[in-house]
Amino acid sequence: MALSLTISDIVFGLTPSSRDESIVEGAVFTGAGLSSINFRNILNHLEYLSSLNRYTGYLGCEEASKYIFNYFSKTLGLKTWVEEYELPIPFDHGSSITIYFDGETKTIEAYALLPNNVQTSYGNYTGYLVYCGFGTINDLNNVNGEINGSIALMEFNSGYNWLNVMRVGAKAVVFIAPNDTMRSESDRKNLDIPLKFPRVYVSRDDGAYLRNLAVSGKSVTATVRVGMKWIHAKAKNIIAVLNGTDPREVENTIALMAYYDSASIVPALSPGAEEAVGIASLLELARLLKENPPRRPVWF
Repeated sequence: MALSLTISDIVFGLTPSSRDESIVEGAVFTGAGLSSINFRNILNHLEYLSSLNRYTGYLGCEEASKYIFNYFSKTLGLKTWVEEYELPIPFDHGSSITIYFDGETKTIEAYALLPNNVQTSYGNYTGYLVYCGFGTINDLNNVNGEINGSIALMEFNSGYNWLNVMRVGAKAVVFIAPNDTMRSESDRKNLDIPLKFPRVYVSRDDGAYLRNLAVSGKSVTATVRVGMKWIHAKAKNIIAVLNGTDPREVENTIALMAYYDSASIVPALSPGAEEAVGIASLLELARLLKENPPRRPVWF
């Protein structure tokens, strides 16, 4: 018999029917059951994992894989191994904005956005810095300066309006980090066609500094450096096995799975707190099953 349940079904008890609950309790748990889940443990895992940039190929993803491996292998004492494979990912080798005004030069850290399809827009782009607000037609009509050939500074929560500044000739867009946002805003910042148009992201503080310069009336030149290129990155699947207590159930293995990487429109900034809930819950479920051995083998 195959058993397929999500981690949220098991840990949070969101959807299983009474029949499903009997399957979970009988096939997976003996003794303590779901009531013994320690949500503080889940929160601790979540806090650590979401402190890392877990976009596949970046250092934080490797750190997350070590954390998970060590928890299964050393903390729980499970037989654990790694399956490694390669895949292409867009990797930001370091992006920046250098500004020139009043004889001074200052470089600000920036982060490249996901490519439009396969087009990474790697390179340097120079133009006058202009502030385009939210990129509405009214905002563009009131820009202090010429947009054509410029580096356009925009608010992130502006939907697809970055296409407006591209259409009127801007060389690149710099998005200012918002106080809060939603998934749909991120989805509107890249396209499924290989359009070469540089887009980078700066912090709120750096964005406020650039905004003040752009509206100051001074002549400010900016060079956007986009350091994103495609690379072959190593990714890892981590597998751990907990043997069951009933030898008659050895062929009825249960597989419980969760992904531990994260996604972001800005790959270099990808903490993925929501995406870490699944793997944090899986680690706690593994602890609970180790302390209350199931009849069937469980693969994590």
